[in-house]
Amino acid sequence: MTIGIGVLATEKGTSNAKPNHLVLIADTMGSFSDDYSHPRLHKLFDFPESDLYASAAGQIDQAAALMPMINQNISQTPSSQRSFGDIVRGVAQSLFMFKMEKFNLTVLPKYGLPPASIAPNSTIPPSSLIAGMALVPPAVQAELEKEWQAFELGCDLIIGAFDHSGQAVMMCQYSHEPDLRNVTFPGYWAIGSGAPNAIFWLSHRAHVLGMGLKRAAYHAYEAKLMAEGSAHVNDHLDVLVARKGAHWHVSTHKPNQKTDCPIKISQLKKWQRKFGPSETDALDNPRT
Repeated sequence: MTIGIGVLATEKGTSNAKPNHLVLIADTMGSFSDDYSHPRLHKLFDFPESDLYASAAGQIDQAAALMPMINQNISQTPSSQRSFGDIVRGVAQSLFMFKMEKFNLTVLPKYGLPPASIAPNSTIPPSSLIAGMALVPPAVQAELEKEWQAFELGCDLIIGAFDHSGQAVMMCQYSHEPDLRNVTFPGYWAIGSGAPNAIFWLSHRAHVLGMGLKRAAYHAYEAKLMAEGSAHVNDHLDVLVARKGAHWHVSTHKPNQKTDCPIKISQLKKWQRKFGPSETDALDNPRT
């Protein structure tokens, strides 16, 4: 598993301030059940041509197959016209089509049914999920319906995007849930095995989408430190900062990276020393 954290931020500068920045943070541990792991699995995705970004947990290969589909659907609407509804529809349609394709390829053969060929831009309705369904015995149809209801995407995602005005949108999709969550408000969320700790900390900090970029990024960094309590989260850090028309990456795997990113890892560590919970060593002193 992993940790993936997303927060929104509002950099003031106009009379009509709105959340206009996205920060995504992830660790880099790759785990294979409880037996093996390696320290350099990167889980952040960027499609700057569409102002689309994501953090993934679970099967990262599934996320890598799914995200280009989401990008393709979102990019059908020009960025100068893209609304919140366009973004949500593009994501939801992609999730459904990806699940349908994966179901057809992995479940139908178990019942002796050939996988249906479904293009990424297909508009096949749910009632026609399986080609030739009328020829499938009712008992098998019932089993397939149960399989469909229990079928999972294979990955969790925090997805961030920007509408035509530059306002940030953030959504979460869990592998096991049918519904796409809108987490634009309160403006934070987390996925992966370390998510409970991270969400607790962001709630403790009372994070909201109206906070500035530095504060938002630091809250996300603190949440990531809390998530390291999970055995499946390492201490490496990938950070993505984005606004409409621009994005930046920084990583502990590239400590000497030269970048104009508005948030630097050295800053986050400095702020942690300044604002983090105080040490309690003094409580061991009998005189305390």
